[in-house]
Amino acid sequence: MKKEDVDHFQLLLKQYLSNTATPAEVRELMQLLKDQPEDSLLKEEVAGLWNTHSPEDLLPDTNWENMYADIVSIPVIKPAKTTHHWWKAVAAVFLAALAGVGIWQLLNKKPPHGTPIQQYTTITVPKGGKVRKLVLEDGTTVSLHAASTLVYPVAFQGNLRAVTLTGEAYFEVAKDPARKFLVSGGNITTEVLGTDFNVQAYPGEEAVKVTLMEGSVKVKGPSNDQTVTIAPGQQAKFSNGKFTVVDSVNTRAVSAWVNGYLTFAEVPLPVIMQELSRVYNVQVSFKDDIRDPFFLNDVPVNTPLPTLLKVLELTKVAHFTIKGDTIEVSKFN
Repeated sequence: MKKEDVDHFQLLLKQYLSNTATPAEVRELMQLLKDQPEDSLLKEEVAGLWNTHSPEDLLPDTNWENMYADIVSIPVIKPAKTTHHWWKAVAAVFLAALAGVGIWQLLNKKPPHGTPIQQYTTITVPKGGKVRKLVLEDGTTVSLHAASTLVYPVAFQGNLRAVTLTGEAYFEVAKDPARKFLVSGGNITTEVLGTDFNVQAYPGEEAVKVTLMEGSVKVKGPSNDQTVTIAPGQQAKFSNGKFTVVDSVNTRAVSAWVNGYLTFAEVPLPVIMQELSRVYNVQVSFKDDIRDPFFLNDVPVNTPLPTLLKVLELTKVAHFTIKGDTIEVSKFN
């Protein structure tokens, strides 16, 4: 299992035990355990998980020590001959620790009497789609950008308010000191009580970014020791397995898309083209290596693409050619 796969597996485990995993994430976790039963890294993750969680607090009548000993002592033998699947034992531990919310439906079992079933809603804005504004059950407002998906409960239960993001969204979190608000996306989790912030977690991009406009947020990586707290005007970037904090970020430019504008302040051209590909639902092909920073101020997102590209060409740095649904970028001659 590759390092990035281990990080993803660890994130799934954290969400599973904190009762923030969606049904799709639970299915993915169980499939990973089933498909790679002999992977030593998975057993290491289970061991680390055991050292940082106390499932006996949830089910005190269970002999957890014996169960855990059984899990890690199961010999590695060929699947064709094995009569034990350690992933099933691990899944049993997770199911108990999760206290039955949501997973019972996946396994076609009824939850314990009185256990509420968590129901989820999935909202997706496709490439080229307009910004979608949502109001969650707790009063939190979410603006969802193009090429983005948000998964959230119909009603928050317990002392956590947790959602999962793929892509970019702006959150205006309703204040509730008794219940933390968690946003999971791109191998990081952002934790707040009530504040305004932007999360950019598009798959395949170099970094996941959390930009704070108001209040205070804590951003956690896949490992327990990867945590940063940022103040208004700062941005936490998670890339190559570590955090960096950027001071004095242009928050107005970061959140301009929420109000229907494209604003870039000294942003490299490849980053701008990634955003245009999402907003206008096009592909981008670079014929030359152009990384010059560009400025673009408050251009409405409904501006015709050819018009916007002509504005960028005024810099005489790059030339843009539209061929079907592809923008070709080359040096300006």
